[in-house]
Amino acid sequence: MDNSKILALVLIAVSTFFVRFRFNKYWQIFVHLFLLLLTPWVLILFLASPLNHRWDKPVKCNQTSANILCLTSFEFLFFKGDSIPYQSVGDYGYFLPGFIPLLLLGTYKLLNSKKKTVNLILPASATISLIIYKITHQPYISALIMVPIISALISIGAIFVLSSFKKNTVKIKLLSLSVFIWVTYEAARLYQMIIVHKPFS
Repeated sequence: MDNSKILALVLIAVSTFFVRFRFNKYWQIFVHLFLLLLTPWVLILFLASPLNHRWDKPVKCNQTSANILCLTSFEFLFFKGDSIPYQSVGDYGYFLPGFIPLLLLGTYKLLNSKKKTVNLILPASATISLIIYKITHQPYISALIMVPIISALISIGAIFVLSSFKKNTVKIKLLSLSVFIWVTYEAARLYQMIIVHKPFS
C-alpha cells in the first residue's frame, strides 16, 4: 500500500473520530463513511496516488492566486482545487459543491455545541494548513490538514437534516431534498468523469 492510500485511511479515521465524538449510532457513522465515498479528496488519494509524484516547483493555490488565504476559500475547496492534474478531478475542488449547505449547517451546529473546546478545531487546522503552505508552496498537501474536520462538519450537517426530517415543515423538507438531489447529481458527474475520462490513468 502506497503512502497516498495510507494517508487517506488516516484522514478517514480522523474525520470519523470527529463524527464519533458527537454521534454514537451506527447509521450516523455509516452516513459519514458514505459521504466520504462521494468526496473528491478521498478518490484522488486512492486512485491518483498524488504523494508518489514529485513536483518541486511552487504551485499556485488556484489558477489566479498564490495568496495563502485562498487555501481556505470556497472557490479552492469546492470548485477549483489544485492546478496539478493528478491532484484534482475536472472542475471539482476537494469537496462536491453540493456539500456547501451541509458544511454551513454542520458549522452552525458545531458553534452551538456545549463543548466549546471543539470550536477551536477548525480554525486551528486552517492555521496549520496555511503555515504548511507558506513553507512548502504545495496547496494540495497543505489543505489535507483541513479535510478531516471539514468532512466531519459536512456529515454533521447531513445527519442533522436526516434526523430532523420528519419534524420539519414542508418547505424545509423540500429544501433538504433539493440539497440531496444536488449532491446526487454532483456525485454522479464526479464518478462519470473518473470512469469515462479516466483522469488518473
